Amino acid sequence: MPSFGALTWVALLATSLALPHQMPDPMIGAWGGVDSREGQDAEIVVIFTESHQVAVWFDAESGEVVHTNGGLWSRTGTHVTEVVEFDSDNPQRVGTSVSFDIELTDNELSIVGAPMQLTRIDGGDGNLQGAWEMFESSGAGQGGPGTSLIRLMSSTRFQQVAYEPETGRLIATSGGTYRLDGAGYAETVAFNTDGGTVGESTAARSIEHDDDVWRQTLADGTTRAWRRR
Repeated sequence: MPSFGALTWVALLATSLALPHQMPDPMIGAWGGVDSREGQDAEIVVIFTESHQVAVWFDAESGEVVHTNGGLWSRTGTHVTEVVEFDSDNPQRVGTSVSFDIELTDNELSIVGAPMQLTRIDGGDGNLQGAWEMFESSGAGQGGPGTSLIRLMSSTRFQQVAYEPETGRLIATSGGTYRLDGAGYAETVAFNTDGGTVGESTAARSIEHDDDVWRQTLADGTTRAWRRR
């Protein structure tokens, strides 16, 4: 085994310190605001994970969903590109990309040339933060064959979307706030295309998670398993 002298160790340490560290994109997390959609003011919540994003416009009082869309995203400086995976109003946009420039500070996000202004709700931390897709369930779920059920989560917000990947047709979506405390998980629904659960809080009986898989047992005994996208 070769012997390393003191100067060699110093050189190696200096090299490692000089290597760039991958910092999380400051856009990751949940953002909120008010925006006009289809002639009415609606609350908007946007969740960015490392690679996916979802936006929803909804009536804050009734929880009625006005519009939602989402997909992949990337950023170079102030230039953002999104690739559409689903769109509740225009499924023909699926597979297309849209690019725009942004203005970003620690707590404010806006699109250049658009009146909408978003304020940071939370950051991109938390054990469940990220994009997830359900791959196993013991009970009836939304959709069926040919349907994807995904969840995007920040540190306090979630949105669940059931859609057809081939067509981009939205089947259902719901979302709101959640709280993770050890093995306990609870969420409160703020919007839902199915109606009937807005404002209600639900809790999972138990939850297990690691970096890549999240398993939950609901209060009715239904089990679901999610993996990172």
